[in-house]
Amino acid sequence: MRTNWHSIPRSGNSAPQQRTLSRHPRPLRGFAPWRLCGEGICTQLLKRSLFLLPWITACAVHAQPLTLDSAIARALRHDRVQQQLGDIDATAAMYDRDRATTWLPQLTLNAQSTIQNEQMGFTGSLPGLALPEVPLDFHRILLNFNQTLYDGNATRERRRLQVIDADRQRMEAEARTIELKAQVIQRYMSVLVCAEQLRLLDAKANTLEEQRARVHGAVAAGAALPSEEDLLRAELVSTMQERIRTEATERNMRADLALLTGVDADRDATLQRPQEVGNAAVDPTQRADIRAFDLRAQALDAQLGIGVAMRRPTLNVFGNAGVGDPGYNMLDPTMRPMLLAGIGLQWRILDWGQVKRQRSITELQRDMLVVERDRALRQVHMALSAQDEELHKYDRLLEKDGELIDLRASVTRARSEQLTLGTATAADYITELDKENAARLWLEIHQLQRLLAQRVRLNIAGQ
Repeated sequence: MRTNWHSIPRSGNSAPQQRTLSRHPRPLRGFAPWRLCGEGICTQLLKRSLFLLPWITACAVHAQPLTLDSAIARALRHDRVQQQLGDIDATAAMYDRDRATTWLPQLTLNAQSTIQNEQMGFTGSLPGLALPEVPLDFHRILLNFNQTLYDGNATRERRRLQVIDADRQRMEAEARTIELKAQVIQRYMSVLVCAEQLRLLDAKANTLEEQRARVHGAVAAGAALPSEEDLLRAELVSTMQERIRTEATERNMRADLALLTGVDADRDATLQRPQEVGNAAVDPTQRADIRAFDLRAQALDAQLGIGVAMRRPTLNVFGNAGVGDPGYNMLDPTMRPMLLAGIGLQWRILDWGQVKRQRSITELQRDMLVVERDRALRQVHMALSAQDEELHKYDRLLEKDGELIDLRASVTRARSEQLTLGTATAADYITELDKENAARLWLEIHQLQRLLAQRVRLNIAGQ
């Protein structure tokens, strides 16, 4: 439960409360500054809190736990990554079916009705024989048929290029998820850090309030100066301000996380600390963006294959059937059936060095891709090396955090006793208490940062 912060009253002539001093920060119990205000106000606050109990219970029910993996899955679903991958697969399947129709017979219907101003004629004449005349108008309806038998493997190369292009689009979509995962991980871990900082601030406030109560009794007895109590009050106010700033940061991170996941309830979700994932070996060449370079090189080969296939001969059979006036016999001006069948061969014998130039261009582009891939892979290796060093750093820091906390707690207890005896000032005690709380906070932060480094390392490797 988080601390309810209220304004702290100034010291007065009220009787001091007898409290047992905790010599080290206790677990969070809830700082209650209104205890200084008298039993009447406390009773009123208690009555008002009873009206808020159903609302608080409802909020607790709706504050569902949320894990880091669940947050990442929600963000990917909200970003519609799977839908995009499905659209890519559907588009690739339709393109493949479209390419497959190349081997199906092609049928076209052609209807023509023409008239011309001159006709084919014959010069001269033969006695007693009328020469035939070609009509001026032609009327024909034909169903044309064409079937490709061999296209030089051009269709196969085009289908190969389409498959490679679809795989490349998938890799690019998966590569964008790396950045999305990084954003979710950063926000998620930032919320955990803020929550831990709030917990330690509440523990610090409890300790300060207990010390303030003891000093208040000493002031009332004339054994301490009022300025000592004022100094503790000022530190409480400063702690309140720090809590306000931390709460604002936490709300901001939670709002960003809710926008990324698309679930507004994540603003109030209880975030679970991620589990240790270890430092297993990773293969950065399996990153989606690195694998995309290999697909781009394969696409260059497929494009070159299409160019080579265009040089090969193509073979097809064709024909038509229909009626015409006249038919194929133009000297017979009557409606006649028309039938035709044949086989065709087309071969581009000379291309003026086009394929050779395309092969040279492909080699240059492949070399550029290799350079880009090596540069990108080098950046990934550098990032992984940096994360490995971060993990090593946090391992060493965590080894010292426990020892530092024990030493700081010992000094704080000594200052607390000295403050009680009047041999130390409140400023001395606050200084040591701040150092102890800072040590405890850094322990939690280092643990969370180590978890963050592990997750970031896996994300950099594309896992």
